[in-house]
Amino acid sequence: MEFFAPEQCRRIQWLRSRLLDNLTAASKIFIYKYEDGLTESDMNSLYDALCQYCPQIALLCVKIEEPGRPSGTVERLHAGLFVGYIDKFSTVDISVNAWIALCQRTAAYFPAGVNRVEIE
Repeated sequence: MEFFAPEQCRRIQWLRSRLLDNLTAASKIFIYKYEDGLTESDMNSLYDALCQYCPQIALLCVKIEEPGRPSGTVERLHAGLFVGYIDKFSTVDISVNAWIALCQRTAAYFPAGVNRVEIE
């Protein structure tokens, strides 16, 4: 037990450092899922917080599908903020194809070879 805590503290510090590096580089599309639903205000607040690290960041917020927005649908709200819809959230029966479709459709908004949002 006495070796576990220091090792975990080092790991947490390393993970924090990696996250901050990824946020400032904006070289990834960050994904946020929330099973109880997200409002547009929630998504904008989260996106604004991430933009403090790099204004060219991309965020895909994933929600459960709704009428007119079936699983696999991705909409660009503005700049690097996207909302995608999926049929279900599960850790057992994962909708792998739906997740892949969401990621591919979001990535399609970016010019070939570019991994940052073009500021409009």
